Amino acid sequence: MIAECQHRVMTLARVRPNTAVYDLSMLSPMTSDETRWWDAVHLRPEAIAQLSHELATAISGTDGPDAHTLIVTPIDASVSATDLCRPSTRHL
Repeated sequence: MIAECQHRVMTLARVRPNTAVYDLSMLSPMTSDETRWWDAVHLRPEAIAQLSHELATAISGTDGPDAHTLIVTPIDASVSATDLCRPSTRHL
């Protein structure tokens, strides 16, 4: 199920300029430490802060143990910031 979801997200990202997809759902120090989780889907606040830092690091170009880049589409200079905020009209 996760693989199918990732595939769909990456398919959408490939047709959307200025888009990046980061994976935080892998087996890592963060995901394997049960003390960081309230339950099966909710991280504790201190873990969320660490995960936010990991995501920021990945966005800056350095993958870490808890987040890695799946895809970054090229920047399209013809696409304005306003256009990026509009829902896509493309259908897959």
